[in-house]
Amino acid sequence: MGRLDGKTAVITGAAGGIGEVVAELFAKEGANIVATDMRAAAVQAVIDRIKASGGEGFAAPADITKYSDVEKAMDAAAAQYGGIDILCNIAGIADRFFTTTSIEEALWDQVYEINQKGVFYASRAALKYMAPAGSGSIVNVSSIAGVFGTLGVAYSATKAAIIGISKNIAVQFAGTGIRCNVVAPGPTKTPMADSADSDDEMMARANLHFNRHIPPCDPIDQANAMLFFASDDAKAVTGQVLIVDKGRTL
Repeated sequence: MGRLDGKTAVITGAAGGIGEVVAELFAKEGANIVATDMRAAAVQAVIDRIKASGGEGFAAPADITKYSDVEKAMDAAAAQYGGIDILCNIAGIADRFFTTTSIEEALWDQVYEINQKGVFYASRAALKYMAPAGSGSIVNVSSIAGVFGTLGVAYSATKAAIIGISKNIAVQFAGTGIRCNVVAPGPTKTPMADSADSDDEMMARANLHFNRHIPPCDPIDQANAMLFFASDDAKAVTGQVLIVDKGRTL
């Protein structure tokens, strides 16, 4: 018996990094996986691996910044499996640690559209099905940057906003069977982290606050935290932020 047997999980940003690992873990735990990402071929490859291992699911390529795309993916999930039990908002991009005085407006807008508006769009579209059912778990990915504000300004701001959105959803649906929680990863071994510019002044300042000698997390560490929030083990938990960073920010 899996911890998610019979449940349907929509996962954004599922083509790689943490999202890919979450999709595969949740499938092993018995969930039907609806994997969304802009990278159609890559997200289909994830689903192909899941099915080859005996799992169930389909790919729903979508641009998270377009509500019509997101709504179409949620509608397809509900049509195929009869509803949506879990939403994991993982899609996101970094801002290369630009500060308030150095970031260009175009990059600010791009980070906002994907990181913040994407979570709003996906949550709104999923709640269209969760609310009538009176059940569901939304798990959003923030960052230690959203808690401490020590990375790039756009990234820190949008990741902090994700915590605010999540708590608002938790308050709105408290006691209804719909829950919303947040995982806030520390440095994690993903392609996005590997591409970050660690020589920027803001990153140097961040290292003054964090114990940089602690090694980064693996994607499975974040996936396991998300599995807890998604499962019935956390049926009494909502509106919470769980930092997963091996103690880097202590």
